[in-house]
Amino acid sequence: MWFAGGLGGATASAYVSYVFSTAGTANLPEAVRVVTIAILVAVAAGAGFLAGAAIFRRARRERLRLVSFASLAAATAGGIIGLSQALALTIAYLANYSTWPSDRLDQVLLLLSYPVFGALGLSIGALVGMALGAALGIVLRVVSPAR
Repeated sequence: MWFAGGLGGATASAYVSYVFSTAGTANLPEAVRVVTIAILVAVAAGAGFLAGAAIFRRARRERLRLVSFASLAAATAGGIIGLSQALALTIAYLANYSTWPSDRLDQVLLLLSYPVFGALGLSIGALVGMALGAALGIVLRVVSPAR
C-alpha cells in the first residue's frame, strides 16, 4: 500500500509541477524551457513519492495523529517543490533576460533575489502542502482500517 501511495503522490505532484512549470516558463527559449520543466517535474515526483509513501505507510500502521503527520509530510514535500519552482524560474529568467549590473547596490539586490524568491516559494509550497496533507490525512483516517 505504501508503494501505491508513493506513486499517487509522485503522480499528483509531478502533474501540478508540470502545469505550473509550463505556465511559468512560457517566455523562455525552447531549450531552456524543456530542461527547466524536466528538472522541476523530476524533483516534484521524487518529493511527492517520498511524502506519499510515508503517509500511506503511517496510515497502514496506525491512525494515531495521522492528520498531523500527513500535513507535516506534505508540507515538507510542498516546501521542496515550491523552493525548486521559485529558484528554477528565478535562475532561468535572470540568466536569459538580465545582465550583470554595474552598480554595487544593484549587484547585491540581484544576488539577494535568489534566497528571497526561494524562501517565498518554500513558504507558499509548505502552506499549500500542509493543507492538502491535512485533507488527505482526514480522508485516510476515515477510510483506512483500524489496527
